[in-house]
Amino acid sequence: MAKLVLMETRSLDEQALRQRLAALGAAPGWRLQRQERGWLLRLDESAASIGLCAALLRCTWLRRLECIPGGEGGALAASH
Repeated sequence: MAKLVLMETRSLDEQALRQRLAALGAAPGWRLQRQERGWLLRLDESAASIGLCAALLRCTWLRRLECIPGGEGGALAASH
């Protein structure tokens, strides 16, 4: 089952965001898609993906973060 993460960043372009996700230890196979007000990150259900979501909660370069387990309902949202 996929895990979806909706992110709104503070002035990061796609390349910078990809580099930061890689530095945080994003699991292989993640996909990033541009949305109207941010980015949609699609992850698998691995321990590495769960660790990445936890690491994202501590990032100051995110304005908004919403983790959507299974891609539906049960959203956990955080705003900085």
